[in-house]
Amino acid sequence: MNKSISFLDITSAYSDEGEGQAIALIHGFCEDSSVWDDFKKDLSKNFRVIIPDLPGYGNSALPKQPLTIEWMADFIYAILQNENISNPIIIGHSMGGYITLALVEKHPDFPQKIGLFHSHAFADDEEKKKFRQKGIEFVQKNGARDFVNELVPNLFAEKFRAEHKATVELQKMNALAYPAETITSGLKAMILRSDKTHVLKAYRKPVLFILGKEDKAIPYGKSLEQCQYPAISSVHFLENVGHMGMLEEPEKTLGIVQEFINLNVDV
Repeated sequence: MNKSISFLDITSAYSDEGEGQAIALIHGFCEDSSVWDDFKKDLSKNFRVIIPDLPGYGNSALPKQPLTIEWMADFIYAILQNENISNPIIIGHSMGGYITLALVEKHPDFPQKIGLFHSHAFADDEEKKKFRQKGIEFVQKNGARDFVNELVPNLFAEKFRAEHKATVELQKMNALAYPAETITSGLKAMILRSDKTHVLKAYRKPVLFILGKEDKAIPYGKSLEQCQYPAISSVHFLENVGHMGMLEEPEKTLGIVQEFINLNVDV
């Protein structure tokens, strides 16, 4: 079921399918909720699946105020509170993982478990900040098309990119539908985010890590480093996968997520 919520100065969209344990799936930068379509179809058979369009993406408006990771965490929390959901499992892809950690920082006892799907807890280093700032300036000057055409293919492993051109092209077309302001707002929010390794170290419940060995957006070594921080880690390495495991290895990653949902651990 497609729903909407008024949050501060915007109207935002999300889907709510199935019954049972609530699972929130948070998409990343230059994506929308459709990236989780296969997961929603399968998981909603046994669970309640909540998938928002983040502000500026899909059917959600971009706020007038500057966008921050913390603001988006409040947005996700408002949706789950609006649905009277407690103890959800929250899994965030890429920027969605940053949002997940910001939510946990504010509400540490709220999620039952969390997952970082090609994501990490570290703040941008100076080199990454400069790279994102150049992206902002480029989009402001030239528009989003060339930026998206460069960004999206590099999110996929080289072999997948060559063999699944239609999938890559669809993601490009989706990203090209977003306003340039949405893209620059997301880049600014990621530049400004703070380190969240202390959140992982303090979290006493299970944390899922899905890492792509050919991920150019989230360096493999850096992703691996954070896996030692939580009290309980479920770590999965994907060979020949870049940054888009839910599309590159849908069956495998869905199985990993299902296994994590069903993981019973005394905490």
